[in-house]
Amino acid sequence: MMESIKPFLGVIIVFGIPGITAAALSWVFARRRARNPLAWALVSSILPVFVFVLYFKKPLAEVPGHFRHCLACGEFSPWKYGGCIYCKPANQESERTP
Repeated sequence: MMESIKPFLGVIIVFGIPGITAAALSWVFARRRARNPLAWALVSSILPVFVFVLYFKKPLAEVPGHFRHCLACGEFSPWKYGGCIYCKPANQESERTP
């Protein structure tokens, strides 16, 4: 019984573990960016490079606790920053000048 499993053990280690890890990371990133977690997990389990693609993609909608939508410029910025990181410096400069 053990001899029949040994050839597949290397395949599971080389492809299975990175695929499961990539799927789990994609699931988390997709939920934080208001995208379809199941689709991204399936694609990333086959091609793990899509984890990096998803990491750098902007969210589709506001996600409470992760990304907020700026009403002034329409961009999404991380929730941990107090306001918009794109138009906040421009708004502060316009307030200072008379």
